[in-house]
Amino acid sequence: MRACGKNERGIAPLVMIVVVVILGFVFLMTLKGRELVHATRGMLTANQLQQFQDDIVKYQAQYRALPGDDLHAPRTWGRTGSIYVVNGVAVSFAGDDRISGLLSDYANATGEQFDAWRDLRSAGLLEGDIDLVGQSAMPENLFGGQFGFAEDNLGLNNVICATQIPGEAALKIDQRLDDGRIGTGSVRATSRWDPIDAKNHFDAPDETPYDPLKTYIICVPQRV
Repeated sequence: MRACGKNERGIAPLVMIVVVVILGFVFLMTLKGRELVHATRGMLTANQLQQFQDDIVKYQAQYRALPGDDLHAPRTWGRTGSIYVVNGVAVSFAGDDRISGLLSDYANATGEQFDAWRDLRSAGLLEGDIDLVGQSAMPENLFGGQFGFAEDNLGLNNVICATQIPGEAALKIDQRLDDGRIGTGSVRATSRWDPIDAKNHFDAPDETPYDPLKTYIICVPQRV
């Protein structure tokens, strides 16, 4: 058997070092690539939220009512009226100048927060199937979550929210539309998630800064 020479014995550690360096570089580039993707999608999501704000203003200017809250929408668009079941009784809040309902109150599928998307689509302000109801009417965002209306959330009244937003993207949205701080200003967020009991309605935003390892519900005013 041929004995290993000094040069051969020195090559193995050198190869290992090169491999570790290459793997470290690939890992770093993967992280940077993810950050870039999230940042880009965050900016696009911010633009979508602004577009929804514009759509609400256009609908109100043309129909003198808010989508979902429009008393004349059943006749204009041929849909059923927006109804909630409260303590076993069907009630309507149409015409009170706000889009009523909680973000993830899926049990009330004919609530204003869902019918608002139907009205925007029927008015030609938003693409999609006008016959979708309840949660299925909520547009999907770029992160696999959804956009949704709520009468209030995170200490803000009359909001549009986006769910399942990664921390890096949520920070970019906040920086793009507001002050970049999770719990102040007109853009607020939470990493809490409870669609069953809380219906994703929380009285206050998180206090700790955006965390890239968490996903968020981020909310902005419906009208600016």
